[in-house]
Amino acid sequence: MACNSSGVKTADAVISSDRCKLISIHASGFTNTGTIKLFDNASAASGKEIVRISFDASKQTAIEYDMHGAIANNGLYLDITGTAAVSVEFA
Repeated sequence: MACNSSGVKTADAVISSDRCKLISIHASGFTNTGTIKLFDNASAASGKEIVRISFDASKQTAIEYDMHGAIANNGLYLDITGTAAVSVEFA
């Protein structure tokens, strides 16, 4: 199955404004502690939170999460707290 990529994001961003399947999340470049959240929302960090990933630069260099095609009915919005480089793959 082919999928789209958000490209590398280092700040909050709209990933998709359409219904989509969340395939995977990749993150690196941590310089502190923080969280990565994805919401089922096309324009804001609110509504249904699909995933929350906590990171700590002293313990991790990179993370990858397979999201098994979780459905986001309203789109995908990425919320990053702390410093991280994140890419989101979706279909």
